[in-house]
Amino acid sequence: MQIQRKSVAMIMLLFIVLTSCHTKNEKDDSMRCVEVVTAVKQNGEDTKSFPGRVQESDHINVAFKMGGEIERIHVRAGQRVTKGQLLATVDSKDYELELRNYEIQYGQLKEEVARLKTLYESRSVSRNDYEKAVAGLQQLEIALEGSRRKVEYTKLYAPASGVITEIYYSASELVDAGMAVFSLLAEREMKVQFDLSAADYLQRTHFSSFCCRPSFAPDTLFPMRLESITPKADNSQLYRATLTFAHEADKRLTPGMTVSVEVIIERGKLKVENGISLPVSCVRQDGEENIVWVVDTGGILRRRPVTLGEVTRHGFVLILSGLDGGERVVRAAASSLKEGERVRVLPEPSVTNVGNLL
Repeated sequence: MQIQRKSVAMIMLLFIVLTSCHTKNEKDDSMRCVEVVTAVKQNGEDTKSFPGRVQESDHINVAFKMGGEIERIHVRAGQRVTKGQLLATVDSKDYELELRNYEIQYGQLKEEVARLKTLYESRSVSRNDYEKAVAGLQQLEIALEGSRRKVEYTKLYAPASGVITEIYYSASELVDAGMAVFSLLAEREMKVQFDLSAADYLQRTHFSSFCCRPSFAPDTLFPMRLESITPKADNSQLYRATLTFAHEADKRLTPGMTVSVEVIIERGKLKVENGISLPVSCVRQDGEENIVWVVDTGGILRRRPVTLGEVTRHGFVLILSGLDGGERVVRAAASSLKEGERVRVLPEPSVTNVGNLL
């Protein structure tokens, strides 16, 4: 009899446990599941990357200032030259003869003017004759200086450091003044060019700083300065922007090399101390207030009025006040949510196990 009573008690206890577990499971199953995002403070800046290309700042056609027969080419195509290096010479014999002639005339006239000066001081020569002689000497001095420059112009020097890309003439060929003899790819200042969409072009006043990241050194950033943005779109509705290097460009950078241009965009009104960026779906209008639902540490919903700022790109809105940062905010602010309601927070999807297949 005693054994029978114990058996009945055990059965009743088991029934109570199973019933309570079933009730708890039903309660858990009826609990609303929500997806949350963490409110993170923003500094009002946004970084955007663009594909860019290194361009030479100057492609110079180098020519003689005086024509003549090319006497010698001192460089070859593909050779790197420095500023002031001799590139080529033309035959200077005719110009040297002209210079010698002017030197002789100048020497004779200079002595004659010196004698006239002595006569003028002794009043043996009129002032008009003396001044004519002085003016003639000055004119001859100018002609002499011009002849000297012609002799100097028979030598062609590199106007900048760079690489000789093409040579258009050979020795013994005749060239006129101004005819390009060399094509020089100048290295005095390389530039980076990239294209902006119309939406990015409209944000150009908020561009605060620029840098470029070369492919051969992805962890290295080179500071850049904005030189210009073309105000007219091309056929693809893109605006060309040109940057120059804030410091000396890396020697490994060559024209035509691709780089990643990073632009820091400072969004003016978005630069607030407690600004927080959230998806637009987190915000719901409740009467005259904009609210978000915050899940506290106990899984309870809390209604939180917020002040909105600008809507940023990719569907985010700036929260100017109402949040401190670090709160768990319900991603979809449905109208059926209630203050004090207990909810179950869905776990964030795994980055390494997409789709929970493992």
